[in-house]
Amino acid sequence: MKIIKDSSYVGYFKGGREKAEPSPDEYIDYGDGVRDYWGYCHFSQIRDFYDSLKKGKEPAVTATDAKKTQDLVWAIYESSRRDKRVYL
Repeated sequence: MKIIKDSSYVGYFKGGREKAEPSPDEYIDYGDGVRDYWGYCHFSQIRDFYDSLKKGKEPAVTATDAKKTQDLVWAIYESSRRDKRVYL
């Protein structure tokens, strides 16, 4: 993966790559020229979490989902540190 400013390029072991970049409606303007990208999803997720607490329901993103994501991020860092593939 290569991150350049607001975009990233994801390469695949079997070839090919794709570019990921936010669309203009995914930016949040915090004023004074400060912008955050891909931040709206976090806002929606936090709102859903508090709504789930109020209603006593399971949130859209559970702790199990978050753990899977954390494991993936850890594997990326570990792969970089070891300079070899890490399998989950």
